[in-house]
Amino acid sequence: MTTVDAATGTTADPQAPTAGAVTTAQVVAAQVVADTRRRLGRYGVWLAAGTLLAAPVAVQRRQFDRIERLGYGSLWGAGPPAGGPGSGREAFAQHGLILAATERIIVGTGIANVSVREPAAMHTGAATLAEAYPDRFVLGLGGQQGSRPLTALGDYLRAVDDVAAWLLPTPRYPRVLAALGPRAHRLARDHADGVHPFLQPVAHTAAARAAVGPDRLVIPHQAVLLEADPATARGRLRAVFNAGARSPRTPGTTGASATATRTCPADAATGWSTTSSRGETRPPCRRGWPPTWPPAPTTCSCTRSPQTCRPRSTSSNGWPRC
Repeated sequence: MTTVDAATGTTADPQAPTAGAVTTAQVVAAQVVADTRRRLGRYGVWLAAGTLLAAPVAVQRRQFDRIERLGYGSLWGAGPPAGGPGSGREAFAQHGLILAATERIIVGTGIANVSVREPAAMHTGAATLAEAYPDRFVLGLGGQQGSRPLTALGDYLRAVDDVAAWLLPTPRYPRVLAALGPRAHRLARDHADGVHPFLQPVAHTAAARAAVGPDRLVIPHQAVLLEADPATARGRLRAVFNAGARSPRTPGTTGASATATRTCPADAATGWSTTSSRGETRPPCRRGWPPTWPPAPTTCSCTRSPQTCRPRSTSSNGWPRC
């Protein structure tokens, strides 16, 4: 029914939300975020696409069950990049396997690549897993390429929403983006339930939280290396970062972020520790990245000597080089 304002002569739909009103969809989304946050717990496990590709399915089943029994709250698997579909298993088939092999753990795609799926395929795949395993599946997506990747990703998300309005609309699942920079954070805030940043400096988590607000999910990937020798640790990590530098940049990556991960991988983006001869575990020489984005270069306190360890030089955008 349509009503007419006697004073202005304008028509109004009494069922249309007014300014400041909270819609049913927003209430449902807030509840999904709250429930997911509670179920996620504090720690999860993230598995690389190559690891999942190399492990036989029978081995995977045993290890997924073992991870769940160890008490982790979530388990994430990477999907193959758009340019290398042969480098990993199909994301929804892989995560269906993880869900079937476990009973309670949250399972998330980290990420399902939008460049290799039509919006309808993305939604129906996610909705099917969400229906089969209620309250256990999180759709992490990203990987949009092109000259204007964030614009294209926004169009893609709206297309997914259009499909979800009529095709499998009931299974509700949280959707998080592989968002790294400020513009990508805004996109996640407005068109998703949160962010799932990959391999960033520790302080990036605070920056992401400030950008998306308290009512969105922030599920950061944090690399941890079990290695006591600093030189060995940094060497292994540089190989990882150098491989990543040859891959297409994730939409929303800031130049400072890309530089930091290439120049200070161990100190900025990875948790690890050194052990003294007396058996004391102490942190390595680390940069004290402040919770601002991009952070300013700082000094680091080096436990191997009483003096302050300073960066040898800085890059063009002010980040310290290791």
